[in-house]
Amino acid sequence: WLSDDAGRLYARAMIEKANVSVDNKDYKKGIEIILDVQNEIKGKHYYDLIATSDLLLARISSLENEDHAQFIILLKSAVENFRLAGLKYKQAEALNTLGAAYRTVNNDSALIYLNKSKALSEELHDERMLVKIQTNIVGLYYLNHQYEQSITEGKKMLATSKHDDSDIKEL
Repeated sequence: WLSDDAGRLYARAMIEKANVSVDNKDYKKGIEIILDVQNEIKGKHYYDLIATSDLLLARISSLENEDHAQFIILLKSAVENFRLAGLKYKQAEALNTLGAAYRTVNNDSALIYLNKSKALSEELHDERMLVKIQTNIVGLYYLNHQYEQSITEGKKMLATSKHDDSDIKEL
C-alpha cells in the first residue's frame, strides 16, 4: 500500500472526506469511506485515526437514530484508542460524550465516565472541558429528579468557573 507517513495522511484525508459526506447527510457514503479506511489501517497502530473514525461512525449512528448500544460501543472504542494514542484531551472529550450517552440508560455508568473525564480535564487544567463535563453532571442529576443535587452541582460549577457567564450560558 503506501508508506507509513503517506498512509497516515491518506487515512486522515479520507476521514475528512467521510466527515464532509456526513455533514451533507450522505451517511451511507460516510460509512463506506470509514470502513475502507479502517480496513486499510487494520493491524497498524494508528490509534488516533481509529478513534477518530469510531467517533464519526458513532456520530452517524446517533444521527440515524440507530441502536444506542452500537453508539456506546463505538464511543468506548474511541476512548480506548485515544488513551493508547496518548491524546488525553481527546480521551476526556470522548469520555464526556460517553457519560452523556449513558445518562438515559445507566446513571451509575454515566457518573463513572463523567468523573473519569473530569479527572483527565483537571489533570490537563482545561477549564472549558470541566464546564462541559459539569454541565452533563448537572443534567444527569436533573434527569433523575435529583433537583437538590443538580442545583448543588450547578452552584459548584458556577463558583469554580473562571469564565464569565456568557461562556457558561453558551454551554
